[in-house]
Amino acid sequence: MEWDDLRILLAVWRGGTASAASKELGISHATVSRRMAALERQLKVRLVDRASLSWVVTPLGEQLARLAETMEQSANEAARIAHAHGQELAGTVCISAPAITIPTLIAPALEVFRAEYPAIRLVFAAEDDIIDLPRRKADIVLRITAKPDENLIGEMICNVGWAVYGATKIADDLHHQMADKPNQLPLISLIATRPEDEFPFWAKGKIDEASPIDYVYGFAEKLELAAHGFGLTCTPCFLGDNQKGVKNVPELPWKSNANLWVLANSDTQTSARIRLVKKHLIQNLNMVTDKIEGHKSF
Repeated sequence: MEWDDLRILLAVWRGGTASAASKELGISHATVSRRMAALERQLKVRLVDRASLSWVVTPLGEQLARLAETMEQSANEAARIAHAHGQELAGTVCISAPAITIPTLIAPALEVFRAEYPAIRLVFAAEDDIIDLPRRKADIVLRITAKPDENLIGEMICNVGWAVYGATKIADDLHHQMADKPNQLPLISLIATRPEDEFPFWAKGKIDEASPIDYVYGFAEKLELAAHGFGLTCTPCFLGDNQKGVKNVPELPWKSNANLWVLANSDTQTSARIRLVKKHLIQNLNMVTDKIEGHKSF
């Protein structure tokens, strides 16, 4: 027994004529008559009395029509659930993160996800400060911090390893230059926002504070300058280890107490698409903790 044949019987029972059924289902009058006759032959029973212009459904036909109505309701509910699920897995998810993490950590972590869920549009906001999540300027945030905002919930991935890097020649020659007292070596630092930060924190007590320093705005730019021999610089290992032309300097170790966090508001738990993006992001970042912690640097 075909569901489409039962749908025709249901439409005849509702409409009372073949014409009403054909209009409801968008098929011809002749198709309604032919399919009803075929169903009766298959079941070897009379479902409709065609003695007058109005078709009268027999008691057995009415019983099957009511069963078909229940089936229709179940089919419609299944379609509604599927549609709602599809809607939940579509739309925009905004991820706020430090600029250096977007190409190095987030993009690789969500590469496969992007192909599997093309209806979810990802928006990346490159920024380091916690932004106004309650107003939904972002749905998920990645932060490198020792103490995340207590109003946010999430998961700590791991500690973020840091190291000092320099051009290969400088790094190779450094141990010959190191002595009991700090030596003057060229340094590269982020542009200082406070006077006490003008000399790089990672070099204090290790490098002579009379050393020449070049200042630049971003971590990626610091590494580019280091690769061209401008001096030594300190960056997260997941960034420095991928920079061509530089080498880790183990003679100048530096450890941070900052960790990588994936955070969001508690109300995002009601959004299937945000939960899905967050889940994939956490799972895939947990697979590269060696890279984030900088184990390859030492």
